[in-house]
Amino acid sequence: MWNRQQVKEQAKQIMKRNYWKMFLVTLIAGILSTNYVTVIQEVQGLVPDVVLPSMFSSILSFLSMESIVGLLFSIFIGFAIRVGEPYYFIKNHYGNPALNEIFQGFKGNYLKA
Repeated sequence: MWNRQQVKEQAKQIMKRNYWKMFLVTLIAGILSTNYVTVIQEVQGLVPDVVLPSMFSSILSFLSMESIVGLLFSIFIGFAIRVGEPYYFIKNHYGNPALNEIFQGFKGNYLKA
């Protein structure tokens, strides 16, 4: 059984080996797997009620269309990225994986991801 100090030392060694690569993977995964529907709903909440009714309805119809696109993006792209990110970090524990390991969710049986 490992103690806390051993686990911490091992994590430090892994971080020294691949710090910037790990940072880049986290950044890419964060951008590509963001829940855009939530972001768009927050923007919709910021639209003031005093806007002209015709302008308000056109803004809402545009944002609702964006919500649908954001939802589809989250389902078909974001979830696969969320599968690939931990896969990269597991492989990083044992070696020096390539950055494309983050896209592991798209390989093989995509629907199971």
